This record gives sequence, structure tokens and C-alpha cells, in this order.
Amino acid sequence: MVWKLATLDATDWSSSGFASEVLWVGTNSDPTHEYPNVWVEVGVTNGWEGQDVYTYYAVMGNDDYGEYAEGRITSITPQVGTTHTFSGYSIPGPSLYIVSVDTTTITFSPHAPNTMWVQGGLESTCDNSRVDNTYVSSVKYRRKSDAVWRNATQGTLGKIPANGVGVVAWCTSPTKFRYSLHSQIPLGCS
Repeated sequence: MVWKLATLDATDWSSSGFASEVLWVGTNSDPTHEYPNVWVEVGVTNGWEGQDVYTYYAVMGNDDYGEYAEGRITSITPQVGTTHTFSGYSIPGPSLYIVSVDTTTITFSPHAPNTMWVQGGLESTCDNSRVDNTYVSSVKYRRKSDAVWRNATQGTLGKIPANGVGVVAWCTSPTKFRYSLHSQIPLGCS
């Protein structure tokens, strides 16, 4: 997925809260449709382990075995307004998944093919936090047979969040959408 980094403000960062823009990718052929039990994720966040920082991060999780590991990506520094490609995909051979921000990659093991589920959007631990309007301008998947990136041909929009203070809407279904939470800039598809 491709998006321009937005202003994020986690009002609860001091208690380990966060406001994030995220790409989630199901792994291990997990057929779960709303939230997979086995996944990797990559994104950008305000709020990191009780610090008021704006940073990239990566996560791997396996709810079946109670596994969860996250790491801050410090080799690159995010800047609001810059556009980046966020990816998550399996590689041939061993049970490995790659997540990346542009060309900066993190490898997770043991996460096996295939991907049956992918989602992008915001995540916030506090409804009062802020995620300025974010336009996701591309949703693609990596075809297993030849490793070619293809435009998504179907998609649904999730609920952001349940209490109705956020916004999620298609710009051009199923490959372009936007989301926000208490945005300080106008909603739009650019």
C-alpha cells in the first residue's frame, strides 16, 4: 500500500498509547476474514513504549501460540507529508515474511505462506487521538506464481472506529481509500 504520512497525535502516549497508520498482512494461510490469528504488520506511529515519538515500526504475531514481538525501525526517520510504499509478503523457500517501508526491510520467521487477508488503515488506543486525513493511493498484492505486483480487484472497508468518531471511505474502489480520526485537514482523495 502507498500513502502519504499524516500528522499523528496519540493523546495517551505517556501510558504507552499510540495513534498509527498500519498495513496488516495475514500469514500461514490463515483464513480469518476480519482479523487473522497469525500476521505481520508495518506502519508509522506516534507513541512508542511511553514516549512521544513519531517512528516506523514492525510487528509479528501468532495468537494461536501467544506470540507477539514488535520493533521500532530506527534506520529511517519518518517525515509528515512524504509518500512511502509499505509492503508485507512471503519469500520463496523457508517460512519467511518480509515487511518493508520502501527499501528498508525486516524479515520475520517462522511465518509461512500464504496470505489470505490484508488490511490497511488506522489504529489508535484512544478515541481522542488524531490521525489526519490519509489517502491510500495504491493497494496491490504480490502474485505467488510469478512474484508480480498486481492491483487489488476486490476489497471491503473496515469499521473505524466503532464509536463513529473516525472516517473511512473509498475514493476509487477497490484500490484507493482514505481514513482519518479527528483530522485537522479537510477530507480528500489526494
